[in-house]
Amino acid sequence: MRRSAHRSRTTVGDSGQIRLDFGAETATARAAQGGESDHDVASGSAVTRPARPEESGARPTPGLAAVILLERPRPAAGRSPAGERSAVEWFELGCELEASSTAEAQRAYRRAVETDDRHADAHLNLGRLLHEAGDLAGAERGYRRALDLQPEEATAAFNLGVVLEDLDRDQEAIAAYEQAVTRDPDFHDAYDNLVRLYERRRDQAAALRVLKRLRARKR
Repeated sequence: MRRSAHRSRTTVGDSGQIRLDFGAETATARAAQGGESDHDVASGSAVTRPARPEESGARPTPGLAAVILLERPRPAAGRSPAGERSAVEWFELGCELEASSTAEAQRAYRRAVETDDRHADAHLNLGRLLHEAGDLAGAERGYRRALDLQPEEATAAFNLGVVLEDLDRDQEAIAAYEQAVTRDPDFHDAYDNLVRLYERRRDQAAALRVLKRLRARKR
């Protein structure tokens, strides 16, 4: 179980799920013209994380952006000179563009962090898109910056663990996953990844300790 998560921006009722439903052609065209993109929200059931690790023993390919989490409220950033978009607006546009063009979404997230380097969620989502594109060094920088800005953010710590695994830095990945479960004791994917890494390192005692912690959370 090695998945990276992302920050989204709009909730639907009390379900905790968001889904962006808009025409790719419209979003792309309006982004190119500097205008607003259409955004229609559809309802759905709550999103759950898979609870069990892979059983095959082989190192699985990460399924990026599989977990949808909610963005915490943040103050709106001030507009840039000449009436340009704010960092929040660039971030929201990036969320919309992900369904139609990851390259354009990357550019929107880059504009968000250029406008306001303290927009942690834009760093997080940009890091994930770079991760998907194979830019592991860029992804690590994005995740670390998001974590620097929001030290209690479990998602950034978890994503950092995934990219560190991809960089074959398993000991650092373990530390990142431990950080994730410390910040969110119910982050089951992080427990699963810890168990798998400890088992790969033949540290069965550590793997059992993690499993006990996970089972205690499920009671």
